[in-house]
Amino acid sequence: MSSVTVDQHTEGRKSFEKSMKALESQLINAGADAAVGSKIRLAYSRGIKAMAQKLENSARTGKE
Repeated sequence: MSSVTVDQHTEGRKSFEKSMKALESQLINAGADAAVGSKIRLAYSRGIKAMAQKLENSARTGKE
């Protein structure tokens, strides 16, 4: 015979579901942060490349 009551089982299930929802929320937030982070890195990289090309063109032509 099991010494776990129906109430204990129900409470354990509720606790488990609450923990799983919290984990899911954290994973969603981490995913969103990663997506935004990659977009920012890409934009920064493009900006640096454009600035480098501008400086290279200025150096080549002697104009600012």
